[in-house]
Amino acid sequence: MAVKIKPTKNKYSTLTTEIRKLVEQARHNITRSINTELLFTYWHIGKLIVAKEKIEQYASVLEDRAQQMEALSQTDPLTGLLNVRHLDRILSSIIDTAERSLEPVTVVFIDINDFKKTFKFFNSFVCPHEIILYL
Repeated sequence: MAVKIKPTKNKYSTLTTEIRKLVEQARHNITRSINTELLFTYWHIGKLIVAKEKIEQYASVLEDRAQQMEALSQTDPLTGLLNVRHLDRILSSIIDTAERSLEPVTVVFIDINDFKKTFKFFNSFVCPHEIILYL
């Protein structure tokens, strides 16, 4: 027959205290680990948001610059009028439309030699847009 030894209350009390401390320490470690992971995750999310905003800002600047370049490629910097290349594209489109609709088209083209000199001379007396209206 086996002999049963009854543990004393003091031994269980010490054991349960140690178990409680271990569980509390584990909870503390888990909480610290979770907080560390959450902090890293929030930091990473913030970094992604900032990167996306920068990309959107760059895209906006590029779009503005593209529009500026488009305008510069279509106009004469001196007069602000359409340049020959853009005028050619517009005239081609107008002529194609007129041919399809069998409508007549009238084109008046004035080419002034040394216009830059003329423009600079008159620019000191008259507004640039008025010079073009007079011509």
